[in-house]
Amino acid sequence: MREKWAGAQLILPDTLLHNAAETNGVLWKIYETVYRIEHGAPEDGESLESAHARLMEAKRLLFDLREAMRRDLGVSSPA
Repeated sequence: MREKWAGAQLILPDTLLHNAAETNGVLWKIYETVYRIEHGAPEDGESLESAHARLMEAKRLLFDLREAMRRDLGVSSPA
């Protein structure tokens, strides 16, 4: 994931970089939470349920990123 993100930062246009960085940050936090839970060291308030809830919230960011990428490619009309 880190390698793909590093590569994306080199080629993404500025118009997409902010959306991608925000989405990547949220997904990375979810990954860290699940990793800690799997290894028996969750932080206060962390559970699979809370990680799942954050993932459902991340769906909006993923949708927004997809739409921004489609607009950048010229295959989707501006909102």
